[in-house]
Amino acid sequence: MLIPKEKPPITVVGDVGGRIAIIVDDIIDDVDSFLAAAETLKERGAYKIFVMATHGLLSSDAPRLIEESAIDEVSVESELSSSDLGLF
Repeated sequence: MLIPKEKPPITVVGDVGGRIAIIVDDIIDDVDSFLAAAETLKERGAYKIFVMATHGLLSSDAPRLIEESAIDEVSVESELSSSDLGLF
């Protein structure tokens, strides 16, 4: 079983009001932290929010959760699903 890596607390440095915010990470394995970060950025006034990662290990409901969130676009270099890894 894969367990998502632990993420540090969300910290916004500087004023994001009226700006594009970009969240960068090496892997998207649990979208909850990205959704929370996007919501924080939106509350602080970011008008566009992009997520970029090297690898995307997306659960079956991740695309829906991202679509319903404050995230405008997600870009990953490689995408893996649980079935690709033989987990489900």
